[in-house]
Amino acid sequence: MASPTTTRATLRRAICSELGMDFFRRYGSTGYLTCDAGSTASKVVDSDLTQPQDFWKNQWMYFSGDSATPASAVVGQVRNITAFSNVDNACILDRALSTAPVTTVQYEIHDIWNATEIHNAINRAIRDAIPNFFQIVNDETLVHKEDTLEYDISSLTYRPWIVGEVYIERPYASQTGEVSSSDATSLTDSGQDFSSLTTNYLVSIYDGTGAGQLRSVSSGDANGKINITSAWTTNPDTTSKYRTWDPTDQRDEWYRVTSASFDQAEYPNEMRITNPYERLRGARIRLIYATDPLELSSDSDTTVVPQEFVLYKAIAYLAGSRTWGRTGDRDKYAVLEQTMNQKAEMFREKMAFRMNTTLWQEYDVGNPGMRDLDGNPLGW
Repeated sequence: MASPTTTRATLRRAICSELGMDFFRRYGSTGYLTCDAGSTASKVVDSDLTQPQDFWKNQWMYFSGDSATPASAVVGQVRNITAFSNVDNACILDRALSTAPVTTVQYEIHDIWNATEIHNAINRAIRDAIPNFFQIVNDETLVHKEDTLEYDISSLTYRPWIVGEVYIERPYASQTGEVSSSDATSLTDSGQDFSSLTTNYLVSIYDGTGAGQLRSVSSGDANGKINITSAWTTNPDTTSKYRTWDPTDQRDEWYRVTSASFDQAEYPNEMRITNPYERLRGARIRLIYATDPLELSSDSDTTVVPQEFVLYKAIAYLAGSRTWGRTGDRDKYAVLEQTMNQKAEMFREKMAFRMNTTLWQEYDVGNPGMRDLDGNPLGW
């Protein structure tokens, strides 16, 4: 499956070029121009614009980026061009920008459809990609809790569509214990020495108050205190049990869980496993699952949905939005909509992604390893 390398800017410019917009026919080698000195909040000056008087009138200007850091405040804004002067190469805008664009600001000019409509069409195309084009997510945020066989997966960063694989980490040379005290950014287990802990380490709460939390360690000391990089959501207390380990020091592969069930086959909210895996309590659970392709909110955002599918489908949506116009235009856009929809569906059938999934069984007959993960390799 393709890596997410197609940006919204690439998709937008490909759509505009496919539609033969005037700006992209003339300046397609870069896809954008930059403002000149003398531009104001209501007027964009660029000596590259040498077309006849009012050539760009009633078209749309979109400020796509800024080659300087930090980016200009006008990036992302859309304005209609009410007049174009070929005397001073200036586009007059229908309303003022939030500030005057500087010479590093990049812009594009769109006709018929503005950038907002194009971006909406791109996201509609991405939403329509399921079930044939999807995003694969590798999530390692769940903590394997003590005496817990049911896990809520509805609050993961990305919504699971179909879960393909489940693993449980097998930490090496880790420490477990019970919390003596804690505050918002630490926990203490009196009598332990955590002075060897580095920023490589993780700490999890696997039972009691705050169970399920996972944090990165910032430091440890000889008095049993572990400091964390971000505050607890719920402070652990004396009922809490923890594990700390260095995930960069892995001696065993993560254990592949082959028995799991879900409350529903698609878009599950709950995962159930059949084995408590006592020796792995506090370790991370890795879920590999397919999710709906992520929508794009900025020009640098990327999608795994193939560019060709988004191009065809987005143009079909754009054309469909104009079929209510004048009779001549309505027929033209209806043909364009139908043609692009056909191309999109042909591409979908030919290039649909394939996903490897586990055939879930009723019981897990494997063994996550006989080595004592708390430092007793023979289990004595």
